[in-house]
Amino acid sequence: MLIIVVSHAVLHKWLATIVSIQLVIWLGTGLYFGLADDPKASGNQFRQKVEHKSEGLQTPTLVALEKLSSELTDVKRVSLVWRLDKPYYLAFFQETAHGYQKQSVKWFDAETGALSVINENYVTEVAQQSLKHTEKAKLMENAKINLISTGTKDIPSERNAIWAVALNNTDNTTIYISDVSRKVIAHVDDHKRLKNLMFQLHFMDYFNTGGFNNIFSKVFALLTLMLAITGIRWLFISKVWKGKFVK
Repeated sequence: MLIIVVSHAVLHKWLATIVSIQLVIWLGTGLYFGLADDPKASGNQFRQKVEHKSEGLQTPTLVALEKLSSELTDVKRVSLVWRLDKPYYLAFFQETAHGYQKQSVKWFDAETGALSVINENYVTEVAQQSLKHTEKAKLMENAKINLISTGTKDIPSERNAIWAVALNNTDNTTIYISDVSRKVIAHVDDHKRLKNLMFQLHFMDYFNTGGFNNIFSKVFALLTLMLAITGIRWLFISKVWKGKFVK
């Protein structure tokens, strides 16, 4: 009987240690969220909306979609969209409920019908227009532009190819532009990266998947349940069962 009591005590103490560590992490990250400077932590303190269609701009003569029928086999949906004052047909061949999920699209110049491919000049222009910094032209001078197809830890939930525009500033700001929507999806700097780390710790997203529904959350829930069960069992054995036979 003594061996059983000791084993439960040791197991309970180890479970308590593990659960307590995560509780301390929760308290620490929760304190950060309460004290963090929201504009800085969001990464959007120098971000502004990009107006892709100027006010009063007239729609030019467009190519009929029928002329693109050979390119639109198995298409799910086609939309007329504007990017930097120019109209395009955006064809979805694989569409999802959320923009960060894997999608398959093609872009066509709505005036000529030609297949359109995003390039660094476009990415540079969109990135610069998304900045409201007084020295945005200077920041863009030495910017490094890369096409990322395998995802980035800055935006862990993103499953599509994105363009990264790394600025030459003290906060190491990177502007991310979706290769699917051709819009800015995030400004990420060191303040935002710290916030992302706090979220990762708070939600136990140690594989950096961008969500809280992960294996660590489930394991922690199981460990907490075991902690409660072993605590009740240890109390029962040490106080009730043991007391009954000691008399």
